[in-house]
Amino acid sequence: MSGSQTESNVAAVVCVPTFRRPTHLEKTLASLAHQAEGVNFAVVVVENDSERREGKVVADAFLKSGALRGVCRRATTGKLQGDQSRLRDRSR
Repeated sequence: MSGSQTESNVAAVVCVPTFRRPTHLEKTLASLAHQAEGVNFAVVVVENDSERREGKVVADAFLKSGALRGVCRRATTGKLQGDQSRLRDRSR
């Protein structure tokens, strides 16, 4: 996302669940990054595999590169709920 887009004007949040499909996740995130030009949204990647964490590795690469903005969390209700609230609060 460009530097002119701030966290305070997020138009939408895209939730991407993943479970042991790092190649599919990479393609999905690449597609979202390609569509991100001129559209202000955040991505929440929900990793449903607490042992291998392949999805986190893929998601973190996109998030750290600046191609996408968002978070990657394991599928635990309390942690994910907190992230959703934080993203919602930033959009106000």
